[in-house]
Amino acid sequence: MYIQVKKTNPTMSFIKQVLAVITGILLYSLLFLLFVIAIVGVLSKKTALPITEKGILHITLDKEIQERNYSTFMEGFFNGDAKGNIGALELISAIEYAQADPNIKGIFLEIKMPTAGMATWNEIRTALQRFREKEKFVVTYAEVYTEGSYYLASVADEIYMPATGMIEFNGLVAESMYFKRMLDKLDISTEIFRVGKYKSAIEPFVNEKMSEEDREQITRLLQTIYSKMLSDIAKSRKMDVGTLKQIADSMSVRSGVQAKAFGLITQLGYRDEVLTALSKRLEVNENELKLFSLAQVDALVASNKKESSTKIAVVYANGEIIQGKGNPETIGSESLAKTLRKLYQDDEIKAVVLRVNSPGGSALASDVIWREIELLKSKKKVVTLMSNVAASGGYYISMNSDYIMANPLTITGSIGVFGLLVNGKGFLENTVGITTDTVKTSPYAAIGSFSRPVSNSEKRIIQDEINSIYATFIQKAAIGRHLPLSQLEANASGRVWSGMDAQENKLVDGFGSLSDAVLKAASLAKINEYEVIYYPEIKTSPLVSFIEGIEESADDESSIPAWHQMAQHPSLRQIYHAAKMMNALPQGYSVQARLPYNLEVY
Repeated sequence: MYIQVKKTNPTMSFIKQVLAVITGILLYSLLFLLFVIAIVGVLSKKTALPITEKGILHITLDKEIQERNYSTFMEGFFNGDAKGNIGALELISAIEYAQADPNIKGIFLEIKMPTAGMATWNEIRTALQRFREKEKFVVTYAEVYTEGSYYLASVADEIYMPATGMIEFNGLVAESMYFKRMLDKLDISTEIFRVGKYKSAIEPFVNEKMSEEDREQITRLLQTIYSKMLSDIAKSRKMDVGTLKQIADSMSVRSGVQAKAFGLITQLGYRDEVLTALSKRLEVNENELKLFSLAQVDALVASNKKESSTKIAVVYANGEIIQGKGNPETIGSESLAKTLRKLYQDDEIKAVVLRVNSPGGSALASDVIWREIELLKSKKKVVTLMSNVAASGGYYISMNSDYIMANPLTITGSIGVFGLLVNGKGFLENTVGITTDTVKTSPYAAIGSFSRPVSNSEKRIIQDEINSIYATFIQKAAIGRHLPLSQLEANASGRVWSGMDAQENKLVDGFGSLSDAVLKAASLAKINEYEVIYYPEIKTSPLVSFIEGIEESADDESSIPAWHQMAQHPSLRQIYHAAKMMNALPQGYSVQARLPYNLEVY
């Protein structure tokens, strides 16, 4: 018989007891924190009370305007601000609700240097215009008007700014950054493969300036967008387009005083003077003026949501197209395909609106999404609604819908593909002193390696694949758009188009807002009563947000780069685009279908 004798170590026993106590305290603290978060979430839910007194919807634009408000409860819990961005969906929904509410007499739009895409400005502007058509008023105030925010404000009945305020009214610009000299200094060379003379996404890595083809397409793009903006402003301000063009070309208007003298604004005044004027409009004392917040009206929108067993799903596809899972700033083929399959299987869903805001990305991921939409179409009606950009891969996932709706200022087209390989042999050996050696089982096992140049036979293989993918792209586009291949190809070659030109070239069917797209989907599906639901679903439960926040923070693949915040600062915008461009470089051997990396109109 074996008898084990245990010797007790008083010190170790004490340490174990202390650790057990600490563990218990931490566990109970965590449970208590989760409980508090849940209670705070319940208490923070405000009951949406109907508006019973006449007043004004007060909208403050002071952040980036994105597709939706993706901010979670936990962001607000830790950052003190639950809204890291302004969602165009929520904003326009509030304007449409206010349009129908008889107690909301007007909108006070306060503009504080927000950023947005040109199509987004136009969509919000259209919503405000429809609001005014119901014999309601819009008054705007800003200390600084940018080109985009003034375009928005120009639809208002009254436009205020201080005499010392500033206004940017000097035309549009698209500026590109080129990296060839930097790569030369680093002893890094590139090998490009593309189909389409306008497919300029690779040019920053091989050129020092715009090619003639790229300059041609961007010039046309700017001209059409700018003409639309000037035409809209002229109509709203009852001015001549030629006069507006002359003001911009001479940069005659820079201050509030000049803006008033040239008729771009209606009143010089400070914020308190605007409130006084609003009180007079409603014939109430200033202390009796009712300003309803955007959050308050959004709550009413949510509480008045129509419920039905018949549904139309609005699916947001936002950002660069990648393989795998996505996040609010990327379209993951795996994630989006999963959502589309779910809608395919749901018999309550009768139609789908695909909201696309994407410059493209992986050609393979785009094709996977295309297939899921093709399957979805066999059971449901599908309408695509293009946002600021739906180009290259963004067009690929749009082109087989039953109906394609865009905004006049949408950037679309760019039907083409490219591949880019980087040879860092010189950099590795001459700059940092690193050499490599290879053992391989097959001649092409190391194709796409960073440590050596591409061989001629490898070039032929890659170009053949690029040609094949492009042929598939244009063939599927021609079928989706019901056009002869020759007609579709004439508007392809990587050419970028505005929404207006895209409609003329039959790449899109018409223009409209999200509400218009939903109505079109309902019409195609032949349904009258329905509920609109949105994907991806945004979790509002504090407990769920907390747990998912922990999981997402541990998942580097779905995290948003810290340097993204640089885009919010005008002086850092170009550096941001450079960083984004380098970050988006294809790794290894891959084929891309996307817009020029850093095309931004502002």
